[in-house]
Amino acid sequence: MGNVTLQYNVLVNNSQIEGSTRTVYGESGFRIRIGGSQMSGGPALSVGGSLVCAGVYDENYVFSTGPGCP
Repeated sequence: MGNVTLQYNVLVNNSQIEGSTRTVYGESGFRIRIGGSQMSGGPALSVGGSLVCAGVYDENYVFSTGPGCP
């Protein structure tokens, strides 16, 4: 992968995120940061961007300190 310019910042805090196949999907150019939130509905994925989680938990209340996302 070559150099990617991160142009879009997405910040999510203290929220509930739900998806049918993925909770979060980020593409090239996106910097996604999720903190203190519940993520349910499938694994998060970033293709060519940046995805970091801190203090999040899944639909089964399994806690993750990060930087990976459930």
